[in-house]
Amino acid sequence: MSYILNFSGQKVPKIFNKTVSGLNNNWYFFRIADLVHYLTHTWGQPDIEISKPNVSNEILLNKWGF
Repeated sequence: MSYILNFSGQKVPKIFNKTVSGLNNNWYFFRIADLVHYLTHTWGQPDIEISKPNVSNEILLNKWGF
């Protein structure tokens, strides 16, 4: 996810003890919880949050995002 953010123009910032640097001088989260916190802080609460992978696709119809 950090790779996608970095290369789509939404650069992940350096955050002490939360991100690590890559060979390409970009920063990457190594804990999902830190990534979720960053996304929520940066973009706000999600409109839909799915916790089970076997949810019907209809809930995502006409939705955009990660």
